[in-house]
Amino acid sequence: MSLYPELDTLSLDKLIARFRGAPVEGKQYATAYYMEVAHTIRREMGKEGVAFLENEFNNVKDVPRLRALISALAAHPANKSLEHRLLSLLKDKRPLIIMESIDGLRLLKSRRAHSDIKKLFNTRSPFVRGGVLRYMTQLYPHHALPLLIKAAKDTHYIVRQVAADELGEIGNAKAILYLRPLLKDKNADVKQAASTAMEMFS
Repeated sequence: MSLYPELDTLSLDKLIARFRGAPVEGKQYATAYYMEVAHTIRREMGKEGVAFLENEFNNVKDVPRLRALISALAAHPANKSLEHRLLSLLKDKRPLIIMESIDGLRLLKSRRAHSDIKKLFNTRSPFVRGGVLRYMTQLYPHHALPLLIKAAKDTHYIVRQVAADELGEIGNAKAILYLRPLLKDKNADVKQAASTAMEMFS
């Protein structure tokens, strides 16, 4: 169910105004809000909507809107130039933009930067490390398990939570051994992710 169902009834012009305006519930909800607006434009507004999103991609600088643009365009790619742009953003200084670019490349099933993305697992940002885990599990599942095993013991709960999610997705019974300790993790989100993942092996 949509977080903002009222968006479904708006014209392209009004959606554009929403995307360029302030988030309706405040800055703390900016990412979720702009994601919803961008995906609505991409899903409902055809070529005109795509043209707007691609034009904004060349101009937007703030993190919430740029993440929304990457997510919407990667979910429904319209042209091959998107891959090149996402590859260039792997060198961005902002961890959330790097993470979103990795997730976008995963959706595009891009293998062009496999080695560069794998190296980003050593970055300090837990968001980036989580993105690397999702990318590797989907595109290189046979090589992902060692990273997931290491991530299951990561000091940051976000990485452990992603590891639990992806251990459930990997389809390898060996994952159960590394999920069991996460069932007793000190973080509630990690425990829930591990519990859900274990159900996939039952």
